[in-house]
Amino acid sequence: MNMTVKSLLILILSALVGYYLIIYLTPRYILLKIKFNSGSKMNVPVYSDVITDTDRHIVMPNPDFLYVASGYNLWKGPILISGEMPDSTYSSVALYSDNTMNYYIRNDRQTPEKKFNFILTRNKEDKTKYSNEEVIVSPSAMGTILTRILINKPENIDQLKEVQRSVKIEELNK
Repeated sequence: MNMTVKSLLILILSALVGYYLIIYLTPRYILLKIKFNSGSKMNVPVYSDVITDTDRHIVMPNPDFLYVASGYNLWKGPILISGEMPDSTYSSVALYSDNTMNYYIRNDRQTPEKKFNFILTRNKEDKTKYSNEEVIVSPSAMGTILTRILINKPENIDQLKEVQRSVKIEELNK
């Protein structure tokens, strides 16, 4: 094999390794860094107060929202995610895989009963095991749950915080 072909193969291999490191590992590193910097445990919701410009528990937080954030870990089995949504303002719950890609979102308009209750799992067979529940199959064993509640009127903040605290995460295989 001559030196030019060998150099070309090394260049292509280096480009592929670099691509893998940037595209695959960087989002996962960011997710873990956020998790460890927040001091929170996996599968445990963290309830934010009204965000100020000094808060960085959530990347680029919006001061018009109350947040509930949690990293999830499905290695031990599925988790139950439940909570309420306020009647008077926008809210949503979103799920992100370990590469920070959003794969599920539900907002208040899609939830007329203003309550959500679903099982998050890695196992497709759980759809039959929990046939009376909404079951969402995660593309990764670890990821993030993010709930947002719009603060539409400052005088509603106490009511909105009560709704925020209704969001719960329960490990089903304890």
